[in-house]
Amino acid sequence: MSELENAAREAVDAAANTEQLALIAAVLKAQQITQQQPAPAAQRPLQAHPVGAYLAGGCLAVMALVAVVGIVLLFVLGLAVVATVLCVVLVVLVICLRMLQGMWQDMQQSRD
Repeated sequence: MSELENAAREAVDAAANTEQLALIAAVLKAQQITQQQPAPAAQRPLQAHPVGAYLAGGCLAVMALVAVVGIVLLFVLGLAVVATVLCVVLVVLVICLRMLQGMWQDMQQSRD
């Protein structure tokens, strides 16, 4: 063999070795990336919440609810009073009409 052929064969072998070395390096890098432990998450410091504001808001909500319930209760009570008065008026009206009917019949009988 000639020196030229030997040199060409060694160049091809070197190129193959370089590709293998690059592949091995890539595999090692991938293993390092997958085996790395995730960094621990930084913990936030506890923040103080404005408990007084939450308490005041809750009290305000309860007071508003009581006011709404009171208004609804007064409205329903008013409707009940109106219904009672209407019933009394209807009973009195029926009594008056029955009396007038009786009086009318008496007048008709006395004419005959």
